[in-house]
Amino acid sequence: MNQIYCSNCGKLIPENSNFCRFCGASQHGPQSGIYQIEHPTLGRAAVQAAEKAHKNPLSEENPDNSEQFIKRRRLSPKVKLSFMVSYMKDPSVLLLFILLLLGIAFSPVVFGGALLVFLLAVYVVAAISYNHFFYSIDEMGFQEEYGLLNTVKISIPYGKIQNVNITRSPLDMVFGLYRVCIETAGSASTEEQHMVGGDTTKSEAYLPGVTFEQAKKVHDLVVRKIS
Repeated sequence: MNQIYCSNCGKLIPENSNFCRFCGASQHGPQSGIYQIEHPTLGRAAVQAAEKAHKNPLSEENPDNSEQFIKRRRLSPKVKLSFMVSYMKDPSVLLLFILLLLGIAFSPVVFGGALLVFLLAVYVVAAISYNHFFYSIDEMGFQEEYGLLNTVKISIPYGKIQNVNITRSPLDMVFGLYRVCIETAGSASTEEQHMVGGDTTKSEAYLPGVTFEQAKKVHDLVVRKIS
C-alpha cells in the first residue's frame, strides 16, 4: 500500500487515511498540507532544511532569491530504472519479456540477444521519458512538462492548490525515490489518468520520482505559499 507523510506530524501513514493515527490531524482540506515547521519530526536533515526555510520565508520583495523557488529541473536520474520496471508491468510488454525468457531455453544465443535488445529498448524509452520531464515552482505556482511527440504542460496557481502529499510505493522504496502529488480544490477527477513512466494518478499534478530532499523542498515551498 502506498504511504504519505502526515501533513501535521510528518509520520508515514496509509495513503487513503482521512486522519493521522499518530496525531489525529485531518489529511484533507486547505490546511492539511502544512507541516509544523517549528517542531518537525522528519529526521535531522529535514529538520535543518525546514529551520533554514523558516528563517528565510518567501517574500515578494526578494523574488530572485534562489532559496525561494525551484528553477526548471528534471526528476531524479534513478527514476529511469523505475520507469523501466513500470513499463514492464504493461501486459503486452510483460508477455513479450516472458516469451523471450522461455525462448532462451531453446536457443540461448538468438533469444538471449533478442532479450538484451528488448531490455535496451525499454531502457531507452524510459531515458527519453526522463529527459523530457521538467518541473518548476515560481511566483505564480507549480509547473510541469512532459512528453515528446505530444507535450503536456500543466500550470497550477497557488490559489487552486489544496493538498500536497509525499507518497511512496514499494517500487519507490527499492530505488530510494518519493512521489509528490498536488491536488487542486474542486477537482472532480475520480478516474486515474496515465502518466509518463507507466504510472497512473488521480492528482492534478504529479512528480513520479524525486529524492526526499527534492520532495520536501517542493512540498514546503508550495504549502508556505498557499498558507
